[in-house]
Amino acid sequence: MTPAAFKALFPEFDGASDALVQGRLTWAEERTPAGIWGDKEDQGVAWLAAHFLCLLPGSEDMRKGEKPGETMYGRERARLNKIVASGFRQAGE
Repeated sequence: MTPAAFKALFPEFDGASDALVQGRLTWAEERTPAGIWGDKEDQGVAWLAAHFLCLLPGSEDMRKGEKPGETMYGRERARLNKIVASGFRQAGE
């Protein structure tokens, strides 16, 4: 996923630099193995990168009403994680 594709999904991050977005996308990609996430990999990467961006200093307004360390993006990633992890899977296929 590119920063432009990410910002198309999450326009609220348009003000973030492409370098910053790419850094968080890289972190998210490292935590979203294609062999496990399959066709949901891009969604998993996007939601986790958004979560990482939302936790940055200066993003407090995006976390109003959230518990420390939690974001709506992280909750959606956790929901997707349950979908991906349910049932039998064989890594690498």
